[in-house]
Amino acid sequence: MKKLSVLIGILFCAASLFGQNTNEEGLTLREQIARSQAMQAEAVKSKKSPADAGVLSFLLPGLGQFYNGRVKDGLIDLGGEVVTLGMMYYAYKQKPNFQGDAHQQNAARLFCLAYGLNLLNGICSIVDAVKGAKRINLENGYAVYDVGNGISIGASPSLCYEQPEYALQAPATLNAGMSFRIAF
Repeated sequence: MKKLSVLIGILFCAASLFGQNTNEEGLTLREQIARSQAMQAEAVKSKKSPADAGVLSFLLPGLGQFYNGRVKDGLIDLGGEVVTLGMMYYAYKQKPNFQGDAHQQNAARLFCLAYGLNLLNGICSIVDAVKGAKRINLENGYAVYDVGNGISIGASPSLCYEQPEYALQAPATLNAGMSFRIAF
């Protein structure tokens, strides 16, 4: 019984020392783990789906950019959509007709021009949203490709400036690398 109580006492002391062990920033191990988990959760939140961004921009130009967090680009695409739809509505109210008088012919030309610009704005918005989502994922270290059967591979480039520890006056050098991941 005495051995058991000594063993329990040693375990409690070790647990209290383990919980109070701090790093150079003064954080305990539990705080370090909590911070690491919070950073991982933030990284997971920042992954964007290129397909979702493309579908949203297909539904309404600019929504994919809003999804990606690029509000300024989203407002520009949405503004282009509003302007071209306004031009189309104005031309439609003028009763466009290529066979009619000069006013109706100009309205028909304006309608065709606005329709083409609207189509171009929509296509550019979709492409920009998809590329933007891919760029965000690459910047955050996500470049995962699904091979099939539950297997995915990923690669992420890394660039960092490092100063050698052995030479205090040496300039920092740019180190480039690549990390590969395979998940089953």
